[in-house]
Amino acid sequence: FAQNNLVELQSRYRISAEGTADPTPKVANEYHAVLHECYNVLAKSDEGRRLITALMSDSNPHVRCWAAAHSLQWAAAEARNTLEQLRDAGGVCSFDAEMVLAEYQKRSLTF
Repeated sequence: FAQNNLVELQSRYRISAEGTADPTPKVANEYHAVLHECYNVLAKSDEGRRLITALMSDSNPHVRCWAAAHSLQWAAAEARNTLEQLRDAGGVCSFDAEMVLAEYQKRSLTF
């Protein structure tokens, strides 16, 4: 994938991460499938991983949570910090962040 395609994938990743919060399970699952496809491609290159890591500072908490969860594999300290902030904020992603951190600590996260 060329750089411009990776940036396009990052955009699709971001939109899909946001979409996983949709209250309709079927819609949320469809967004999750696209998110996972984008992640699978982005995670294969240094530039793609950098683009996911950059989303840990996104304004949307769902995007930050997904990006941090995925980034635990290559930017663990920054990702843990982002997840801890989400957990401690008590917002919409607080529980998700707490569960990701717990599974990471148990070394049972799979991607």
